[in-house]
Amino acid sequence: MNTFWKRDNVAGQLTRNVSRPLLYRCFVYVQVWCESIAKAAKFQQVLTDTHSPPPYRVNQALANQPEFAAAFHCDVGTPMNPIERCTVW
Repeated sequence: MNTFWKRDNVAGQLTRNVSRPLLYRCFVYVQVWCESIAKAAKFQQVLTDTHSPPPYRVNQALANQPEFAAAFHCDVGTPMNPIERCTVW
């Protein structure tokens, strides 16, 4: 079983050097904002909802964390490792 897990656990291979708190934060964002929505409903959501659509809530939150880019080896200047980031504090 352990050999199978090591060989076929792609998520584990991608995240083996990522800290547990960062992994937890990433998975929480994804789980909370995961959705399957029709194109027309998305359009309506953008027009009427005051909040950003879920993909932007997840990607922007993670893209603004340098730890995310470092952990997942995102190239500088890409959407998940922008040159300019929003900072809160």
